[in-house]
Amino acid sequence: PPTTPSTPLLRIATVLFSDLTGYTRMEMLCGAEPTRDVMTRVKSMADRIIGSHGGVVNQFSGDGIMSLFGHAVGNEDDPASCARAVLE
Repeated sequence: PPTTPSTPLLRIATVLFSDLTGYTRMEMLCGAEPTRDVMTRVKSMADRIIGSHGGVVNQFSGDGIMSLFGHAVGNEDDPASCARAVLE
């Protein structure tokens, strides 16, 4: 049946959380500015890689990244796509 704006829609999605190992130590050893430069590159690469596998970055938080696969249009291959993004 068609949905209306007030009708909840159940959707299965794959969520990926990632966190940069050694971020705090890197910031202590290298300083804030070089660490910020590294994180800018990491976020750009993550956005490109996740997007190339059909996902979207939902949120960047410090050194953490939350990404979604199947949030708009679900696909039974979403978990495998997420795994391929992780391996890349």
